[in-house]
Amino acid sequence: MDQQFFREFFVGESDPLIQGEVAYKQSVKEFNPNSVLSRDYDLLGRVAELKLLTLTVESGLLEALEEKGITLGATEGLLPAIEKARLISGAVENGEFLNNFVGPLVVEPAPLLLPLVVKALKTDAGVFTAAGAAALLAEAGIVITQDNVALDVLAGVPLVGLGAVLLVAGNALSDLPGFINGLLGASPSRSS
Repeated sequence: MDQQFFREFFVGESDPLIQGEVAYKQSVKEFNPNSVLSRDYDLLGRVAELKLLTLTVESGLLEALEEKGITLGATEGLLPAIEKARLISGAVENGEFLNNFVGPLVVEPAPLLLPLVVKALKTDAGVFTAAGAAALLAEAGIVITQDNVALDVLAGVPLVGLGAVLLVAGNALSDLPGFINGLLGASPSRSS
């Protein structure tokens, strides 16, 4: 029964009322052939149009990563962990989703984000840790001094979220190779 539902809903093998995603995309393609749903995102074409490789070199990102200990030699030890975590095979299995959804989200804002990433990498990790602690302390101050649950929640969501992100960023930037190795469960490799 589950396979039948899957085929009916997601593949479009059903009565006209439940046509599924395939039929929906086909109808959008008939209505507007140049729609985002009816064409594949030209990932490599957009990278070339935006000159992202040149921008990456000119932005100083590679030097900033090298200063943090991330070099091609250092990343070599990550390759077995990446394969063990099935990141490559997972990317192959979800290629269409990555190309048409994740690709535009990464590529299109990249010219604006590259300088920010470089500045973040060059910023001392203590700045992020201090800012994260300040955000958490601000939320604690609101909870302690105010007797308003709505304010606690409204202020708490962004302040606790921001504090957590900044604390993780500070931790990651203090030892970037170790942080990446820890995420992937790889053994540290600092060869250059």
